[in-house]
Amino acid sequence: MGVKLKNNAFGTLAAGINSSVTTVALTAGQGAKFPTTSSDDYFYATLIDSSNNLEVVKVTTRSTDSMTVTRAQDNTSARAFTAGDRFELRPNAKVFEDILSESRDLNGAEFILDADADTTITADTDDQIDIKIAN
Repeated sequence: MGVKLKNNAFGTLAAGINSSVTTVALTAGQGAKFPTTSSDDYFYATLIDSSNNLEVVKVTTRSTDSMTVTRAQDNTSARAFTAGDRFELRPNAKVFEDILSESRDLNGAEFILDADADTTITADTDDQIDIKIAN
């Protein structure tokens, strides 16, 4: 659960949107380029028009080529976009802020430090930190 990433995901809008629309439809087949979301997952995407005006949105649900979004994220303003404008998964400041926030609050989960998962740090609910090194 949390922020999702995928390399080089991009698409184009299947239809224009105004500044209050919260469902963005991509051209058929392009949604698969983007992360799959479940309950608490999300990712950030950037809308870009032909004049390079942009808006960052938070995608809370992806269903095939349809994205449910929260508009005007990461200090951008909601604006209108037309069919054919780009929809891209780009690194932005908010992605990194969210990743840092998630890694700081382990909430009882293990933080795995190596590939075979035998070195971990766990923040227990009793406010103690357990460190496991190679079993």
